[in-house]
Amino acid sequence: MDNAIKFSSGGTIRITTFLQKAKMNVKFEDEGVGVSKDYLKVIFEPFRQEHQGYTRSYEGNGLGLTLVKKYCELNKIKIDVKSKKGKGSTFTLTF
Repeated sequence: MDNAIKFSSGGTIRITTFLQKAKMNVKFEDEGVGVSKDYLKVIFEPFRQEHQGYTRSYEGNGLGLTLVKKYCELNKIKIDVKSKKGKGSTFTLTF
């Protein structure tokens, strides 16, 4: 959620909950800067940050999404991410 706010710069952020195949889903969608296909492959790895001008104006150590992924694993929550550069990102948590 923090990243959605940080990188949306006035765009819309949607939070949706829904049931699918008897599982609860929470979807976070933003209209932010999005990420490249290459970065999407390593987005949950520690100390990884995509180096684009806009994102570099924020401090961070590249551990936020790594910790989110670890928390999800420990609690048996599936996390899925889709993103399109310049269009935004969608993170879906499935319980």
